Amino acid sequence: MHKKFYQTSDFILYINLILSIILEYFYPTKLWIHYNIFFGIMILIVGWLIVYKSKIEFKKYKQKSGLNNDIKEIINTGIYKYSRNPIYLAILIINIGLSLIINSTWMLIDTLIIAWMLNHLLIKKEEVFLENEFKDKYTEYKNKVRKWI
Repeated sequence: MHKKFYQTSDFILYINLILSIILEYFYPTKLWIHYNIFFGIMILIVGWLIVYKSKIEFKKYKQKSGLNNDIKEIINTGIYKYSRNPIYLAILIINIGLSLIINSTWMLIDTLIIAWMLNHLLIKKEEVFLENEFKDKYTEYKNKVRKWI
């Protein structure tokens, strides 16, 4: 679906991560949460588990995620029964975990920007493609399963 690196969630994540680090350097912030490293690690683990479960489903369907992937069919099993975009959801969860670990309000705010960018720059485009490619099958899946959670 995505042909260029700048059209991927990785690009969106890296750009926003760099922006958060720059903002944190020039305008340091602190989150006022006790045990933020512990909670951050726990949240990070949840995000990684979601990515792992998503990749398992891709392997079951013999499909690749990432650049230049050929979508053969709609993955609607495993974690994809609960979210149409579990990898994007995991990116947001991982970002929240990292913001707690490094104690950065900027990175936490950045999570909202990443969510907006994923939704408007990637997911909407992907949904149009999937509706054109799979027609009623995707519409049925879209009506059954929420976009995020």
